[in-house]
Amino acid sequence: MPATDSIIKLIDTTARLATDTLAVSDSLSKADSIAGIDSIKRAASLPPSGMEGIKLLSLPANESWVFIVLLVLFLFFVGSLLKSGGEFLQNLRSTFKHNYTWGTSSVSTLNYLQSRILIILCSVGIFSLLIQEFLFVMPGNFEFKTFFLTVGVTSGFYLLKLFLFQLVGNVFFDKKTVLNYQNIYFNFLSLFAIVLLPVLFLYTYQPLSWKLPLEIITGILLVCFYILLTIKLGQVFYTKKLALFYIFLYLCTLEILPLLVLFRVYELII
Repeated sequence: MPATDSIIKLIDTTARLATDTLAVSDSLSKADSIAGIDSIKRAASLPPSGMEGIKLLSLPANESWVFIVLLVLFLFFVGSLLKSGGEFLQNLRSTFKHNYTWGTSSVSTLNYLQSRILIILCSVGIFSLLIQEFLFVMPGNFEFKTFFLTVGVTSGFYLLKLFLFQLVGNVFFDKKTVLNYQNIYFNFLSLFAIVLLPVLFLYTYQPLSWKLPLEIITGILLVCFYILLTIKLGQVFYTKKLALFYIFLYLCTLEILPLLVLFRVYELII
């Protein structure tokens, strides 16, 4: 009996020791978990170490949408050439002739209309993006929303010019003469936009040291555009001495005043 009692006591003692040992193990694992969580919290609260990165400026060359717009404008130009079947370039050459007459195109009316729409869209986009880049001031954001507004203003200017052509031209001249000059004007405008397209690419992606020379080139092209336009204006409208007064009135009403208003609006939205 004594031996049996000793064995029972020994078994009870062993059971209690095992249970206590497991409890201690559990408490240690809990302590390790809490310590791990505390170390993670401390690491998360510490400020980042190392060199800080430099934020990329919002410039035309850094904006992906600018590249997409330039690509679309180039595709518009190529599409206009394909739709015109070579008539677009022939029409531009005919514009420089003294006896230009609109309506002699050999291309179908639908293709010619599509070609004109594409080249007008291309011109509006080129002028709008170039103006936005000219007037952009760092460190502002070069945004697509501003480009969209600029396109709207430029399109409104095109429509205003078309309306003024009809309003002023038909008062002083016959309809055929006004129509001829209207097409001459938009042909010159399209040519001006096409010449500006490579300038726009360079102005967007070249270093800042290129900016001033490209702006001077753009100014020279603009002066050449208005010199050619004035020469054609005289060739088309100068039929009598009173026509000089009409030409002066045209330049003031359809060129100088609308341009002043246009650039004022550009400054407000950009």
